[in-house]
Amino acid sequence: MSNEALKTHLAKLEDLRISAKSRDDIPSIVEEIKEYSKSGSYTFQQPFVIYLLFISFFLTLIIYANSSSDEGLMLAGASFIVFIGSVFAFLSKKKQVKNVGRNLGHTALALANNLVPNEAFNGRELWKDLKRQFRVFRAGDESQEITALYDGKTQDGAFFQLFEFKYVDVTEEEDEDSDGNKTTTERRTTHYEYGVLSHMPSLPLMTINTRSQFKEKWDSASKEFNKKFKIRCSNPVETAKFFNPACVLKFEESFKNIRYLDMTSSSYVCIPEFR
Repeated sequence: MSNEALKTHLAKLEDLRISAKSRDDIPSIVEEIKEYSKSGSYTFQQPFVIYLLFISFFLTLIIYANSSSDEGLMLAGASFIVFIGSVFAFLSKKKQVKNVGRNLGHTALALANNLVPNEAFNGRELWKDLKRQFRVFRAGDESQEITALYDGKTQDGAFFQLFEFKYVDVTEEEDEDSDGNKTTTERRTTHYEYGVLSHMPSLPLMTINTRSQFKEKWDSASKEFNKKFKIRCSNPVETAKFFNPACVLKFEESFKNIRYLDMTSSSYVCIPEFR
């Protein structure tokens, strides 16, 4: 099939993904993929780009190796720019297919678990708002944003959201060559954090394993619990009522890998993924 057919198919898949609201919408997406796969490939045909890539690469080497004049160097530079452009064009097509597949996978998993993709948010603005409330969103040096958001409800009807938070760490590395010359390069590393956001007015005001605006410290009678969970709270009496013996045991057995629980004074809770 032609590249145009693949583009049309990918666009249709994206439309189906965005409009999907429940697990009942998954079969229509599967059917679209099955129908296209009968006669189509998920690889863009790029003979011209590949041809241009190799020609520009070898021209750059030949011109640069056989010319010392300014004009020759300029030609080599122009040829190298064409080479870089060809590489970018080739990789961008491959990335387009990969991104559609990744997004479909996320959506299918969400719908299968009764989660609804939330498309009505600004990733950068939402990050700025959450940054003011929870420390997990203060990570990174640049490119921070919420890249995915899913709405869901627990069995008792409580609303929650799952988030994907992307950020980039920027570090400087110093290298020294054999002559003692030092050069500094910047390295950018992309990270993703996942977790749950929810309002939980039934919980006492507290945090677990994080710096807290709540000043009171609370310990249970269990040394194992106290070793794993550092509790700060607003009201120790209410916290003690919540952490009855059965609740303490539940935390020790089922929530032992919790990183931390952060909470605002309005009972807005953030729980990053367990690790």
